[in-house]
Amino acid sequence: MAFVFLRQAALCSGIAASALPSTGGRLQRFGSEAFLIGTGNANELPMDLPAGPDYVLGPGDTLIVNMWGGVSNRLDRIIDRQGQIELPEAGAIMIDGMTIAQAQEGIQKALSTQFQNEHVEISLGRLRTVRIYVVGDVQRPGAYDVSSMSTPLSALYAAGGPTSRGSLRILEQYRGNQLVRKIDLYDFLLKGVRSNNDRLLPGDTILVPPVGVQVSVEGMVHRPAIYELNGEHSLSQVLNLAGGTRLPFVRNWLTLYFDSEVHDDVSPIDAPRRAAWRPGIYLSHVPGFAKLDVRVEVASTAPPSSTAASREYGQFMY
Repeated sequence: MAFVFLRQAALCSGIAASALPSTGGRLQRFGSEAFLIGTGNANELPMDLPAGPDYVLGPGDTLIVNMWGGVSNRLDRIIDRQGQIELPEAGAIMIDGMTIAQAQEGIQKALSTQFQNEHVEISLGRLRTVRIYVVGDVQRPGAYDVSSMSTPLSALYAAGGPTSRGSLRILEQYRGNQLVRKIDLYDFLLKGVRSNNDRLLPGDTILVPPVGVQVSVEGMVHRPAIYELNGEHSLSQVLNLAGGTRLPFVRNWLTLYFDSEVHDDVSPIDAPRRAAWRPGIYLSHVPGFAKLDVRVEVASTAPPSSTAASREYGQFMY
């Protein structure tokens, strides 16, 4: 038989608890080890990464312009603060905010007015840096100069990752006063999913809010750890975060449950008295006994209390 133990941080009327569940030091918070190795130094980051045709150009980017046909030449141009580059005979043209594909079309058009049968191909040389801000419950909050190819995940790495009280499920990206997107880091940590459309722009702010409700999952699961919840309400959803049980077939016939405190809820096994709370285990199938099912349940006629009277009276087991 496989056993799974769940411990949840305090939950009261939907208020999220930020304290970690106590596990006696055996379990670690899931995802925290992903930020143990990182750098906050932009000079150590590669600035010559390949960029696709959808990369948006801006001041500071270096363009390599290859010309052939009427005139053969190779130009290295840095986009100035006005978002322009200088071309021979054609003068300055604006390319700020264009993709590489759009800029190539614009440069081709400008040079074709000066040279016959001219062909142009452009590529990105050195990437510009952008200044962004990482705040909230992170190890090193502050301003960072990062590559223009950087994403919110890159910025979080630069800041050392969340603290023990920072969320791994809700990462907020702001552009001015506008919320651009909310990012669930579990999508990346569990599935490797990362959007290509969440690149940072100058002045963006990454906010790490306090951690939400957490549960400790240990026992016969693939990834025992402390998990933060974000919309998970059922046991099966929590087990999926932990990689499922080590014996998958057990879930077909084993149910662990704990009903909330409800003073007038009738016991499912027709108890003569009413139960305020009741944990239990239900086996819908017992190996070797095709027609036998088993329910083991503990019930109480009063809410849990630390008083001696409540421990002595009103509790019973089936």
